[in-house]
Amino acid sequence: LFSYGNNFEGELPQVGNTFQWSDSLSWVKGSHTYKFGADVRRQRFDQTLYYNINGLYSYYGGSNNDVGSDDLMPNYLLGLPDSFSQGSAQVENVRSTIFALFAQDSWRVRPNFTLNYGLRWEAQIFPEPVVPPSQTAYGIFLNDPRFPSDGTLPSAKKEFQPRLGFAWDIFGDNKTTLRGG
Repeated sequence: LFSYGNNFEGELPQVGNTFQWSDSLSWVKGSHTYKFGADVRRQRFDQTLYYNINGLYSYYGGSNNDVGSDDLMPNYLLGLPDSFSQGSAQVENVRSTIFALFAQDSWRVRPNFTLNYGLRWEAQIFPEPVVPPSQTAYGIFLNDPRFPSDGTLPSAKKEFQPRLGFAWDIFGDNKTTLRGG
């Protein structure tokens, strides 16, 4: 096998940014410490894939272009490759927005036992595609029941994450604590 050409992978320039706004509020009342908060993130990821854009000539012998020698150098010198392949650049610009809210309580049930509980909600929103999925290379598969996608990134809006934990100072001496969650 004799190959001449550039690296298949080429460059992979990437830019990723996350812009975030978040705030929280704490409130202590009796044996409870309440915390509430919000978080908004705008994420951007851009990359260009340069896969095999310069092309690749391959000389392996045995094709219609073969001059019939065990040495592949004559094929190369005469410009008779057995195959040629070439890719193209592909641009990916992925965007998403995440919204999150949380509420939690740290309740000191006894001087040596604290219970922590709360709930977080997140929603990750993807924009509509710039190019309709039906006009992409995989568009012909979208109506095939064996292809499990409609070609879009689904937004997740029902992501609830409960929290539960405890801290128990077993002997009340601040030396041995059992924690769980």
